[in-house]
Amino acid sequence: MHDSQRPKAFSYIRFSSLEQAKGDSYRRQSEAIKSYCTKNGLDLATSEEYTFFDRGISAYKGANVGVDGQLTRFIKLVEDGHIKKGSYLIVEALDRLSRQKASVAFRRFSEILDMGINIYTLTDGRLYSKDQEDFTQLLISIVYMAQAHNESAIKGERVQRAWTQKKKQARETNKPLGKAAPYWLELKDGRYTVIEERAQVVRRIFQLCISGRGRTATGRILNNDQVPVFGSTARNKDGLWATTSIARILNSRQVLGEYQPTRIDNGKRVHDGLPVKDYFPRIISDDLFYQAQAAQQSRKDEKITRQSDSFNLWQRVGQCDHCGGTIHLLNKGKLPKGYFYVACSNKKKGTCDARMIRQEKADLAFREILAKVDSLSLVQDNENSIISAIEQASGELHTEREHLHKKAELMELHSSVILAEQLARHEARIKELESVITEKKKALSTNKVVSKEDFFSKLDIESYEGRNQANNLLKRLNIIVRIGSMVRPKGRQYFFSAFIADDYTHNYEYENLRIEVRTYDFEEFKHHANSSSVTELGLIHGDMSQDQHQSAKTGEELLERIRED
Repeated sequence: MHDSQRPKAFSYIRFSSLEQAKGDSYRRQSEAIKSYCTKNGLDLATSEEYTFFDRGISAYKGANVGVDGQLTRFIKLVEDGHIKKGSYLIVEALDRLSRQKASVAFRRFSEILDMGINIYTLTDGRLYSKDQEDFTQLLISIVYMAQAHNESAIKGERVQRAWTQKKKQARETNKPLGKAAPYWLELKDGRYTVIEERAQVVRRIFQLCISGRGRTATGRILNNDQVPVFGSTARNKDGLWATTSIARILNSRQVLGEYQPTRIDNGKRVHDGLPVKDYFPRIISDDLFYQAQAAQQSRKDEKITRQSDSFNLWQRVGQCDHCGGTIHLLNKGKLPKGYFYVACSNKKKGTCDARMIRQEKADLAFREILAKVDSLSLVQDNENSIISAIEQASGELHTEREHLHKKAELMELHSSVILAEQLARHEARIKELESVITEKKKALSTNKVVSKEDFFSKLDIESYEGRNQANNLLKRLNIIVRIGSMVRPKGRQYFFSAFIADDYTHNYEYENLRIEVRTYDFEEFKHHANSSSVTELGLIHGDMSQDQHQSAKTGEELLERIRED
């Protein structure tokens, strides 16, 4: 209980860096504050609500009086009447309150005094109050504030000059910046060396991304496996992997060995020139990096934010034939009583009554579709290199387009020959990458499944990674599958109609139908196609007839004549 008869005192402690907070200063200041209160009959507030501590906050830029600053919280409590007039605010020195320009600092200082709060500084034992008549004291306070600001400004200029020199040496001689390095590196004998245990963690994060795991899922996996998080516990108190940590690693070009110098421009950190190549030891290949960028961009474009342990094969591929809704996985509980179902996303909202289908049954229809499209790459290792090349080129293409956009914006503001040359290089590289992707996709289009039985025996749609790869293949081929059912004389028949959709609009015209799979029991499947190349494949597989093949050829010839007319 506080003694209500004694004036209240409140402590304000600030450190501008987390390193300062690690020392003995906090304990020393706290003991000095307690001692002053005891000697002067003050009732020191000790509850968390009425103690004010800014950790790692700069007063030179006024961050401590920003929205989240503890000094702002103190002033608000005074304004609201929770802290009474006549109370004491105890600080180590006036520069703890502000290191801004003297005019700004003195205004803040006077504002606190005008609210009836006394300010006591420990270092020089001075007490300032609203009714103070000693003008010399106020002059001293102004001089002290001006000196604090000048010291901070000079220190800032020195640090800036030092970093400018370091950046210059980094560009010219690859000289290390010092101990500050990516978390997977350390400075030894004047060189950056790889901490292999941490580098393996980084590589695992990239592999998880490529296999279809999002940032949240990746963090969960690392935490479940008790993988130590990078960085100090002061910054990450719970010691767990978070999505922000995963994102920083996946998007950092430091894994490629690049160092990007930066500078502060109007309070924002911006790039200072081009990156320095081969500055750090590389721990990730270009292939792996750009595949991860492509995977992230794909998830962003498709707005995929949630993941279950069972990957949804129909993600951004399946559509409800009844209402056009997307197809989601629905968990109806654990086995043996519960199952996963594929269901229209609008069913939960009560706006669609389309039938749900057990996941393992829908998987059988999915593989029937795979057998009729260019999917041999899923079971042939040599073809996987083509997919890897497409993903790498797609990731680099996205990066190049971002660079082109940023440089074009700069060109509008500050036209220059150098920027014009950089724009031309980006445009040339974009054309080159687009050509590579087109050629690689053509190479994939020759991958027909000849032996359906052999294909099914090698196909992996059981593992998370395998399901993700199969889903990505259909998306690369621009295939959309309409899923529905209807009641027939023999019972309820389910159908899966795979269309080749264009990149911008899903056009479900007859001529765009690739393959339609129909079934009553998910044991026997009937196939229908409008393309003679697909029916020819069906003849090889033994699940389509010669009449179907001839009908498809006739239909194609008819459409060709219509186009010519």
